[in-house]
Parts: sequence; C-alpha cells; structure tokens
Amino acid sequence: MLLIFRARYRSSVSIVGRRCADGKRDNGARRRPAHPESHSRCAHQQVQACRDPKAEQLGTLEGLAWCETEVTEPTIEENHVEIEIMAVGVNFKDVAVTMGIVPDNEKSLSYECTGVVWRLGPVVKEFLVGDRVCMMKQGSHANRIRVHVDRSHVIPDPMSYKDAATTPWVYLTSLYAFANNSALQSVLVHSATGGIGHVKPIHSVTTYGFREVSSALALIRNGCHIGKVVITNNDRELIVPTRLAIRRVRLSPVVSHLIVGSLKGLCSTLAVHIAQYGARRIVVSNRNRISDEASAEIVRDCMSYGCRVTEAEDDIGNMNFVKGLVQNTFPRIGGIAQAAMALNDMSYESMTQEQYKTTI
Repeated sequence: MLLIFRARYRSSVSIVGRRCADGKRDNGARRRPAHPESHSRCAHQQVQACRDPKAEQLGTLEGLAWCETEVTEPTIEENHVEIEIMAVGVNFKDVAVTMGIVPDNEKSLSYECTGVVWRLGPVVKEFLVGDRVCMMKQGSHANRIRVHVDRSHVIPDPMSYKDAATTPWVYLTSLYAFANNSALQSVLVHSATGGIGHVKPIHSVTTYGFREVSSALALIRNGCHIGKVVITNNDRELIVPTRLAIRRVRLSPVVSHLIVGSLKGLCSTLAVHIAQYGARRIVVSNRNRISDEASAEIVRDCMSYGCRVTEAEDDIGNMNFVKGLVQNTFPRIGGIAQAAMALNDMSYESMTQEQYKTTI
C-alpha cells in the first residue's frame, strides 16, 4: 500500500493517514528476493570490508554465497593481528556443516589459512606488518580475519602459502591424538591417504580459486581425492559476486545533537535511537526543566550507551537564546531535531489570538 500523509478537516473531524492501493509497489514487494542481490566486488587490494562465504541454505552446496560481514575497518583488540588471506585449507567438516550433517555455524567456514599480516593490535611484538603467517580460527575462509597472536605462526621462507595451508589443522589434530600415548602403544590412523596421514606439508594438493568454493566442497564430499584441497588466491584482483551488508548509519561522536522539545513521546524514542547509533552528547532545549521520572529514565537509557544528556532551559523562539545556544554549545552542534510544539487542539474559529501566537 502507498501511504499518503495528508490532513483534512471536515465537519468538525480531523482526517489523517489516508491511503490508497498502489499495484506497482505491491507487486514489487511480492517479487522481492529472499536474499540481497549480489554485486561484483574485489576481495583484496586494501579492501576495508570483510567478506566470507556463508551457507545461506543448508543441505546443498549451491547455497554458498560471499557476504559482507563488516563494512568499515574495525579496531583490533590487544594481542591480535589482522591477516589478509592468501590460501585456505578445506576439510570434510566444512562439507558436513554446509550440508547440515553436523550442527555448527554454517556462516563461518574453514578453520585454517595462510596470509599476510595486514595490521597489528596494540602491544603486539611477535609480528611485523607484511609477515607471512599461517593460523587457525573458525571462519578462516574470508578475505581478511583477525586472530590472537597465539594462534598465528610465521611461515618458513621456502614454504608457499598453498603448502602452509595444508598444515595447521591436520598437524595439530595428529599432535593432539598422540599427546597422551605411551611408547609401543598401537594407534589407528583414519583417513591415512588424506591430511591426517601426513606430518609434513602435503604435496598432493588440489587447488581451487576463491570463486570455486562449491566445487572444492563437492570434491571432498565425493571422497575421491588424495591429499589436501586448498582454496588459493592466485589473482590479487579477484572479483567475486558478493551480497552487500546493510549500511548502518553511524552518528558522529564528536559533535552535539540538539533536540528542540522535551524527552517525552517521539523525542524520548529519538534520543535513545541516536544514542544507539553513535551520538555521545545530546542537548535538550525546553521551556521547562526535565524533572519528571519518565524523562529521567530516558536520560539513564542514553547514559547506558555512553551518551551524556544536558539541558538548555529557555524558549526556542527567543533569538538571543538561540544564538547563545549555537555559539556556546561544546562540542559544536552537528545535528538538530525540531520537535517543539504547543498543543492547542481546537478549530481555528474557537482559537484565541494568544493561543494562535503561542502555536506559531
């Protein structure tokens, strides 16, 4: 339906919120796809957005799609590094999760990868930007990932990204399996022709590109391969179909946001809303002090998001007050919501001159 916001006064009745049918809009809404449209995006080359393949539909390998997870460049925690992924090791668990055989996070595939250190978190001394590393973390199949330094290790110079990507998962699995065994104790090695059957980089490697994730998982599902399957980025200008993330509005935290009115009704919702979206200073201009409990509750809600609420008590119709408010507010005013009004609900014929002046 198409809403038409008009007001009409007829026979002493206020008529608002009229609506009428709009077939074009209704049909468009019904044809809206279940998933966002894919757009061609470069996976590397100083791309700020983080992207990884997700299983949008369990039970089929055709349901995999590259999706944006973070649009802007996030901060890095202490003792973490950000790695640009060059090669990803593929394991049967990735197939099992995608097909819905085992429960796990189908939106975070792979557990091992290799790449280049892109950024360093505070106090990180173990690595330098540009170091070639291998690491283990769920969700390793991405264009970039942040991981604790304890899960990252420098790759020897003679070893390629592809070869190093075959090592972390199977090596640590084997190490864990043998950790509590004693000398001369018999062991049973499953999947001896695959990754677990080796204790060094696996040279029987089948490689796929970043656009061929489904094909790589299909090969493992069929169980006909020997060695390791690796998804590698041979082309730094790789373009992949990507479902873009919803762009979230972020308000500037270094300016003040002025609400002209009160902290009741629509203004109360607005104050909390802009605090959620990044505002850190709200100035409320009102003719009366904000002293009621409902307004105090809104102030506490804003404070829970790290937003401070202050008052500017005066009439916004006073030009001298407005000039002083603009000039003296610190930080400077960066946004204004005009919500001041005078409630005199009556017909024009019944309104006094004073009520009319107060309203306008």
